[in-house]
Amino acid sequence: MSATLTVDPKKYARLANRIVVKALDTEEEYDHMVAAVEQLIDKGEDHLSPEESALLETMAILVQAYDDRHHPLPGFGRVPEDFETWAQPLIDRQEVRDQTETVRSNW
Repeated sequence: MSATLTVDPKKYARLANRIVVKALDTEEEYDHMVAAVEQLIDKGEDHLSPEESALLETMAILVQAYDDRHHPLPGFGRVPEDFETWAQPLIDRQEVRDQTETVRSNW
């Protein structure tokens, strides 16, 4: 779906008119959108028109936005204010790996 496609605006509009393509506010809208996404996915990526691919990508973004707002994954919130202190152990490990690779390549 990431390839650039030539989309016919009239065909896309006809497809998009079958479902309300907008930010999702209710669980009912979410369920309806997920069903539409699944229907296109079931068709198979190789069998989608450029317009269907574009619509699928748009709907997937809307579903993801709803999920992020209403069903956030635990532990994936804000970045800590003191990010450098929080991330330092990860940075240190990367530096150790880099140094190890340097030593290995010099042997």
